[in-house]
Amino acid sequence: MEFVREYGVASKVGYFMMDNAYNMNTMIDKVSDDLEREFHVFYDPLQHRLRCFGHIINPAVMEFLLGKRPRTIESYHGPSEDEIEQWRTRGAIGKVHNIVVFITWTPQRLQKFTGLSDGLRLRRDNDTRWNSWYNMFEWVLRLKIRQAITVFCSEEPALQEDALHPCDWIVLAEIHKFLEPFHDATIANESWKNSISDVLPTMDYLLHHIEAARNTTDIPHLATMMETAWAKLADYYELTEDPPVYSAATVLNPSL
Repeated sequence: MEFVREYGVASKVGYFMMDNAYNMNTMIDKVSDDLEREFHVFYDPLQHRLRCFGHIINPAVMEFLLGKRPRTIESYHGPSEDEIEQWRTRGAIGKVHNIVVFITWTPQRLQKFTGLSDGLRLRRDNDTRWNSWYNMFEWVLRLKIRQAITVFCSEEPALQEDALHPCDWIVLAEIHKFLEPFHDATIANESWKNSISDVLPTMDYLLHHIEAARNTTDIPHLATMMETAWAKLADYYELTEDPPVYSAATVLNPSL
């Protein structure tokens, strides 16, 4: 409140753009309480709490990819057998994860792999951004990388159960194609040209994209994964009804 007092803007506090962490709700509730107690200004936290669009896309896509991610212990010394098996049960996605982690875990394995791939290195997923998964899939689908993975797995006893079969490559290609619009939306959201008026139209587009992909896929478990992504994105779409700024910005944008 020090800034509000110094500049006398208690009646002019606007919107807060935040991620999805629960403590963000606590923070804006505290702002509301302080404004009312100290300045007698009513400030509705629900109407002024906005969500970063990148942090809306991320949980929807991660719900599609993983649902609940396998847990790892705090002091991490490499994947345990139980963890490897948990990933393997997720099909092609988990098998690719196991392969990439195994190869990149030691310099010796990585050197062997780059010898097979003409120097091309693998890209690894991480916990922070779903785009890391998209980039990993895009990379492993490259012909030289794919061929190198096939040879490496055939020569490595520890990867026999994670070896990717033709049906796995089909699944990975379809997942990559499904994720492309989310990737494009994320990149567009990071542009300086991005506006809050783009949020609802983009969410509408992504929801329709998920529905179309779900109705056309021939892979049953992908259809189920798409349904979970749709449900998560729909939850966030519903939350945009709290702040009127989303609808107002969309209606008042002359380019739409």
